[in-house]
Amino acid sequence: TVDADQNHLFWGAYVSAGWVLTGERRGYDRAAGLPGGVRPAAPFSLRHGGWGALELALRYSYLDLQDGGVNGGRMNILMPGLNW
Repeated sequence: TVDADQNHLFWGAYVSAGWVLTGERRGYDRAAGLPGGVRPAAPFSLRHGGWGALELALRYSYLDLQDGGVNGGRMNILMPGLNW
């Protein structure tokens, strides 16, 4: 049984990375402190042969939901991705 007055500490984190295979760079808004999108150098076109931008991405996530009498488990996720 878990005491309702007891405080519990649960935590999690993630880290992600991406590499644009077609050479473009992700923009960054310094004033807002936010990353921007990727603008393709050669937008996708069947007529002109442009492929657009391809980004290889990887993310690792961890979540710990165990503390005291609470056994919510732990989670590890490694997630690859390809963004077009």
